Amino acid sequence: MRALSMLLAAVQSLQQPDNYILVSTPSRSMITVYQPGGNRTQVLLAKGLVEPYGMAIDDSNGRLYIADPGAGQILMTKLKTVTEGGERKLQTHGGLISIKRGVQVRNMACDFRGDLYFSDEAKNQILRISSGQLDMMAKSEQPVTDDRPQEELIGMEKIPNPRITTVFTRPNTTKISAPGGIAVDATVDGFMFWANKKGGETAGSLTRALLGNFSAAPESMGFFGENTYGVCLTHNNVFTTSKEKNIRAMPKRGGESHVITESLLTPRGCAFDGDGSVYVADWTGNAVYSIPGNMLKLGPQNETKVFEVEAPYGMAMYHAPEVKSSTLASVEAAVGWGSTSSSSSATTLDGRSSAAGLGVTAVFVAVVAVMQ
Repeated sequence: MRALSMLLAAVQSLQQPDNYILVSTPSRSMITVYQPGGNRTQVLLAKGLVEPYGMAIDDSNGRLYIADPGAGQILMTKLKTVTEGGERKLQTHGGLISIKRGVQVRNMACDFRGDLYFSDEAKNQILRISSGQLDMMAKSEQPVTDDRPQEELIGMEKIPNPRITTVFTRPNTTKISAPGGIAVDATVDGFMFWANKKGGETAGSLTRALLGNFSAAPESMGFFGENTYGVCLTHNNVFTTSKEKNIRAMPKRGGESHVITESLLTPRGCAFDGDGSVYVADWTGNAVYSIPGNMLKLGPQNETKVFEVEAPYGMAMYHAPEVKSSTLASVEAAVGWGSTSSSSSATTLDGRSSAAGLGVTAVFVAVVAVMQ
């Protein structure tokens, strides 16, 4: 029976998605993390930050990018998962690296290549740092953060600034005006979306541009509300948050926008979990809420409080690589199995390994064997 209990515990742990919700708190100079299904938050980053706002994550390379306008920098760090006391936890490693200084950036997004896009509200620009430049900077062995006071670290010339490409700018298109929130699709034939916060008729509009062809003119998707803050994408829809307390959504292909909820106090950042839920930071509500995100028919939805956190602003979702847990390894040892061959792994439509899924099947077979 003890072996059976171990096997059932392994099945339960494998069925839990290894996803993490990251939340920035500018007023506390920190980033916290919460794992869906858990019961507490933990501090992910506190040292080296001044006023962190937006975040972007490159899942394939395990990189977290942080917009810190208080420090006038864009920062990068590596993410990893560890197992402590039988629990999976998210940690950073390698320190913080300043990849761009002298900027006032609040919103960022990564595309399928690992390129980093960010909006410059004051200069009316959408800019990009290529994955190649980021790879080069990630190899730097001179992190910005150490044990010295933060005021001594800001603006340190540790590594050279990367080459930055201007993707869109105000003189070349009228569809950009004080760009705020920004989001990009995960596919080559997808779109980039950004929200405009100012500029007469442009204020409150959402703009779409084709990722694979930036020479094509961006197009307006309609009015979403003045001072639109967060923009996030699901498989089918694009969501925005604004100062009017509402969260709106419309199909990514275009169409009518709909109010999803007006119950949050000050919705700010938002992030999609890759499945069916959109998470939204309620800044003065001191909590993060979830709402359905991938429905085909848009309309009012009920929100659910997921966890409480002080003054949340930016949001990001990290999908950790699927690895065999220590629990499964111990179960395999208990029943006399060897390690799972890497050749038996398959690849899912989103490019992630299905080895963990095979592990669930194997453990299920073992449960049946033990019961017999």
